[in-house]
Amino acid sequence: MMIDNQNPGVKLMNTNSAFFEYNSKIHFTHHKLTKCLFYILKHPYQIFSELKQEGLTSQAALNVLCNLENKPTMMEIHKNGKVLSCPENSSSWENNVLSWTNDNVQTSLRGLIIFYDDLLANTEDKLITIAAHLKEAGFEIELNPLEISKIAEKFQFDQRNTIPIEISNNEKKLIDRDCGALIEKFFSKKTLNYQNALNAK
Repeated sequence: MMIDNQNPGVKLMNTNSAFFEYNSKIHFTHHKLTKCLFYILKHPYQIFSELKQEGLTSQAALNVLCNLENKPTMMEIHKNGKVLSCPENSSSWENNVLSWTNDNVQTSLRGLIIFYDDLLANTEDKLITIAAHLKEAGFEIELNPLEISKIAEKFQFDQRNTIPIEISNNEKKLIDRDCGALIEKFFSKKTLNYQNALNAK
């Protein structure tokens, strides 16, 4: 919404893929082809809970989150009235986060890490930060406060039906086994809030 009208011809990509070399000849992208990137970082407890809400069993959700079966996620693409399936190398949550938050990736591709919870809680402030990052990357961005408020309202409306996290202490321990180090690095304060919410139930 921020760049479509004022920057025709710009290609936008939304992916869950990890940023790594797919094989010796195929790379995800190149710094000369990428003006900037935004990495939305969501707590693994939240992702796990959402996977279960989609109908997966606890074990199946853990398999996806931690990529225990070591296989890509199959994605559906709708194009020209057809549905195409293709693999998306999302990898585990841990590898995905490590790949995108890597200092070289962030520097060479002009990355900005945004915490999903912060985007929900402080939408307008985060949109201003995003707009500033886009301008620094060379995009023509002219947004007035009213436009930012409209975008924030739409985003918050779309996210209004987000279901609260539901996760047992045993499930939390299983996730911590694989993701604990990065949870501590990126979510130390937020994890305390999640744990307090769980203990209150």
